[in-house]
Amino acid sequence: REVVLAAVSKGGTALASASLELQADKEVVRVAVKNDVAALGFASHELQADKDFREDLLAAIRASRIWLGSLSAELRADREVVLAAVSILGNALSVAVPELQADEDFVLLCARSCMDDSQADICYSQAHDGLKQKRPRDIFFQAKNSALALPGQSNAPVLQVTLTSSAPTGSGSGAGFHVEATLASGSG
Repeated sequence: REVVLAAVSKGGTALASASLELQADKEVVRVAVKNDVAALGFASHELQADKDFREDLLAAIRASRIWLGSLSAELRADREVVLAAVSILGNALSVAVPELQADEDFVLLCARSCMDDSQADICYSQAHDGLKQKRPRDIFFQAKNSALALPGQSNAPVLQVTLTSSAPTGSGSGAGFHVEATLASGSG
């Protein structure tokens, strides 16, 4: 365990070579992810699904452009996890489970969470073909940009997005941004 902890503290993706037992060890995985967020892809599926570990996972997704495809199918089916990933990178919807790609309310919510229209357009392009046939791009984006529900929606979820920036520090390379998105029930 100590050898693996030392290895993942120098290179997080060293977790890939660890035993299955250590890939399920919260401390080992936290150290690995702190060093390299890509190490999340090597954490055990049980740990990825662990509720206590969930906040670490969401923070890692929000802090970087973690590729959703490296996570378990359970997490790729999790609305909150997918929404956090899509808000940073619109094409993350491409590896979400088909049920989410076909869910009209959820795809609209994802598009609204994107930082800009180009990412929202990418998100829409990853939606299920049946949804795109049902809701052509112009109608979909009219609803996205007006923050109105799509026709036929009675209780659309509400998305609250907070975007904060941080000023450059000392010899830092510039300002950074943090996006936080939360879901709430609508009052349609």
